[in-house]
Amino acid sequence: MRYAIEELDVMNGHDFEYTVADLLFHNGYRDVTVTQGSGDFGIDILARRKNVKYAIQCKRYKNTVGVKAVQEAGLGTDFYHCDAAAVVTNSTFTKQAINLAKTTGVRLWDRTFIEELIDNYDEEYDEIDPQFTQKYGSIINGIHNQPSVSEKAKKSDKGIELAKDIYAKNGHIYLNNSKFTYKGFVIFRFVIFWIAWGSIIAGIMSADLSGLIRFICIVIGISFLALYSSVKKAISRYKQLKKEKRS
Repeated sequence: MRYAIEELDVMNGHDFEYTVADLLFHNGYRDVTVTQGSGDFGIDILARRKNVKYAIQCKRYKNTVGVKAVQEAGLGTDFYHCDAAAVVTNSTFTKQAINLAKTTGVRLWDRTFIEELIDNYDEEYDEIDPQFTQKYGSIINGIHNQPSVSEKAKKSDKGIELAKDIYAKNGHIYLNNSKFTYKGFVIFRFVIFWIAWGSIIAGIMSADLSGLIRFICIVIGISFLALYSSVKKAISRYKQLKKEKRS
C-alpha cells in the first residue's frame, strides 16, 4: 500500500489518524494502536519505537498547528504513562508551538516527517508483525481505496495524474524520470514555450539553413508545443488540486 501526501491533505481527521498509524507501523514502530476518540485526552495513537513509548496527537490541518496541540500531547502522555509525546501533522507548526515543544520535550513531526514515512514505507512489516494488519487492515484498505483528492483524479504508484505522463506526488511534479518543484515546473513551461516558437520561427524564417534543417526545426518546434500544452494542462490541474485541498 502506498500513499501520496496530497491524499492525506484531504482526509478527514479520523481517516488521517488511521493512515498515520499505518505509516508508523510500516516504518518500524511497534504496538501501534489508534485510541477510541472520545476520552483519549488528546492522544490519537500509541506506538513504540525501540524502548520509547510514544503518545501521539494527529492534526490534519490546512493552517499551522499551534501551542494547544503541544499542551494536549504533553498532558495525554502522562495519562497513558508514555515516555514521550509527539504531534504529527500534514502541515507545519507555529513558532510558539516550536518554542513550547523545545521546553516540554514534545516531538513535532511535520509534513516533511510524513513524506519520509511515505518514502520509507516497507510492506515486509506485514509479515514481521501481522497483528496490526489483522486489527486495522480492513479500515485502512477502505480509506486508501477512496477517491480522496477528487473523483476525477487518477491515482497510481506514480501519484496523481495531472496530464499524460505527468504526475504529482509528495509535493513534487514528475515528468517521466524528471522531478520538479511547482515553481521549477512553471519555469520549465516558459522554457519549452520559447524553445518551441524559436525552433518554428528558425525553420520558417532562416534562409541560411538548408531545407532539411528548416523542416527539422519546425518538427522540433511542433513537438515542444505539444509538450508545452501538456505541461500547461498539468499546472492548471495541480493548481485545481491545491485549491480543493484548501477548501
